Amino acid sequence: MSYQLSRDASRCVKCGLCLPDCPTYQLTRNEAYSPRGRIALAAALEKQQATPNRQFRQRMNSCLLCRRCEKLCPSGVKFGRIMDEARALQNGGHPGPQKLLIETISKPARLRRALGMIQWLKPLIPLIPDLSAAMDFKDYYPVKGAREGSVGLFKGCAAEALEPRTLKAAIVLLNRARQDVYIPAGQGCCGALHAHAGDRQRAAALRSGNARAFADQPFDTLVSIASGCGAYLADDEQLPVSHLDICALLARPDIIRHLEFKPLRASVAVHIPCTLKNVLGAEQPVLDLLGRIPGLELQLLGSGQCCGAAGTYFITHSKTARQLRQPLVEQAERLNPDYLLSSNLGCALHLANGLGEQPPQIMHPVSLLARQLLEN
Repeated sequence: MSYQLSRDASRCVKCGLCLPDCPTYQLTRNEAYSPRGRIALAAALEKQQATPNRQFRQRMNSCLLCRRCEKLCPSGVKFGRIMDEARALQNGGHPGPQKLLIETISKPARLRRALGMIQWLKPLIPLIPDLSAAMDFKDYYPVKGAREGSVGLFKGCAAEALEPRTLKAAIVLLNRARQDVYIPAGQGCCGALHAHAGDRQRAAALRSGNARAFADQPFDTLVSIASGCGAYLADDEQLPVSHLDICALLARPDIIRHLEFKPLRASVAVHIPCTLKNVLGAEQPVLDLLGRIPGLELQLLGSGQCCGAAGTYFITHSKTARQLRQPLVEQAERLNPDYLLSSNLGCALHLANGLGEQPPQIMHPVSLLARQLLEN
């Protein structure tokens, strides 16, 4: 494991091309908060030339893992993998409360119970998300009519608890695209939050569980609605099937031809999460799909900068997260859209919390697409 970190870290030639696009370096102008600075710290830790004290952890854990640097790197440095390994080497990366938070988020039933108990605090703590009605999901949703393919749907954990309507919308779109939809019961949390917090053992166990759940299934493509989960699944070498973001699948020529939409004269601000843009490369499919709704006026929110949500970052590093969110909030206020769409639940919650008491309707792109589907 340490050899892997050293090998990946040695690819960094310290060129600095990543600096203008690193959120934390732009805020601090401190090399220790830059990608090449963190790579140097990770390599020093692996060689036992650095101690994971409070200052060291602060520098490493303040990274949002937006992976913009990785997308831009001419040397192909696997920065995300380096950071996960470094956080594992620093004995878990995050303190006990962070682990408790992650374990709560990663279990839908536990998350729903926790949110249900604190809903009364929402007037005082707007960060607490609304709790929508729970929904049950079947293992199989067949196409009504001619079938052209089969896909698996990854439910995730927070999405199942907080975005069940989005999962239902995904099923509607996939069925309309003549795809049978399978939702294997044995699936669970993808493990991304655990891996990014340095809990290597728990992340590996969750990955293995999902690999078993998706093995020997009657589909060869797995789709996800949450870009953060999708980015982690896409890096999973154990996954027995290929993975695509749901919009990347729906935008394929052989599938998109089955999707027709009712006109909607409205303005839409489209937020592209870092994981969707920098890891999955699925920005254009989202725009292509939304562009098929007649009358819709699309505007991109931001120009590739991180909003600051980054998994649990907007909770654990709230000050920095608010600083990074502010430019996007100001742009959204100028645009004053009817809808704000994001493919990541954490980003959507974080942006909504910054947009005041009367924000636009905030939803996942597939929810709006399903709403505007023409009847057969």
